[in-house]
Amino acid sequence: MRRCRHMHEVTVASLYVLQRQAFTKYMSGTDQTEVMSFEAWCSRQMAQQPQFAYWSLVMEFELAVLRFVHSVRTSNFQLYIDSLKNLTPWFFSMDRTHYTRWVPVHIRDMTELEQKSPGVFQDSRNLILVNSP
Repeated sequence: MRRCRHMHEVTVASLYVLQRQAFTKYMSGTDQTEVMSFEAWCSRQMAQQPQFAYWSLVMEFELAVLRFVHSVRTSNFQLYIDSLKNLTPWFFSMDRTHYTRWVPVHIRDMTELEQKSPGVFQDSRNLILVNSP
């Protein structure tokens, strides 16, 4: 598991460094009067270049996976729910039938846990607090 997570981290870091290098090259080749922000430049590049859009999408997915892993490793319940919500559209786009069917149900169940079963919710919160790093 550690090597897999490391691979995701290296991929994201490499893609980000490449994006920043391209942006720096853009900055050196333009006048200071017409400079775009990094975000605006990325948006323009994604609209103009399909390969840039693809690698930006890969980077976005890798960050979503890393956020999910972080939520599990740190026992952060709210981050866990948020990261699952962020990953759900990816399951649809990747045609993962069981995930698209059951992850939204799991998210709903977890968000309603405090109202429907406060004892279980409190026990799980205590367990998370005890086992937090």
